[in-house]
Amino acid sequence: MTIANRLHDRAGQHLMSSPMQFVDAASALVTSVLRITTSYHPRRPWISLPAYRYLRAALRSDWKVFEYGSGMSTLWYDRRCAEVHAVEESESWTRFLAGKMNRAHVYHCVGAAYMEAVLDFRPGYFDLIAVDGKHRLDCFRASLRAAGPNTTIVIDDTDTGTTDADMREINRMVQGFPKSRVLRFPGFADSYFFAKETTIVLAVGRLQG
Repeated sequence: MTIANRLHDRAGQHLMSSPMQFVDAASALVTSVLRITTSYHPRRPWISLPAYRYLRAALRSDWKVFEYGSGMSTLWYDRRCAEVHAVEESESWTRFLAGKMNRAHVYHCVGAAYMEAVLDFRPGYFDLIAVDGKHRLDCFRASLRAAGPNTTIVIDDTDTGTTDADMREINRMVQGFPKSRVLRFPGFADSYFFAKETTIVLAVGRLQG
């Protein structure tokens, strides 16, 4: 990927048109260099920075969170929310994170157990469900089934819908929701110097009827 291409996400959106985008690009570059040279990883979600700022303002201390895929975001939610559950396919990564958590639960599971883990809880149990990692289409479908009236779903890398069939189908499904409830955040992300898009869908259970 060339430097010029890094100024656009994979959907072709140009992301160097405002002062804040320049600030975000600088943050992404600095944290990328630190990650490569010192293994530094910011303990916060590696979603687009505009989506991170929105989520940081919206997050409540009494929220219950479920994550597909685990990492620095799990540590971030663990410090800010009442309850956090995450599923992870890497057994070694699960053990690594488990030793760093305060209250969050990280489960090692694969296949159908991974994709349907959110359904082990009653519908509407979670205030926020984050879809990242593998099997995103199946995980998104399970998240819709698990969502309550006020559940928020965070979907990372939605700009890959131009090249990834699963994400293309997720975008098609999301387009069926009212635009006022679908918030798209193209931008740079910390630790990897490239542009991306994160989509946040609000009140998913209500949107489904």
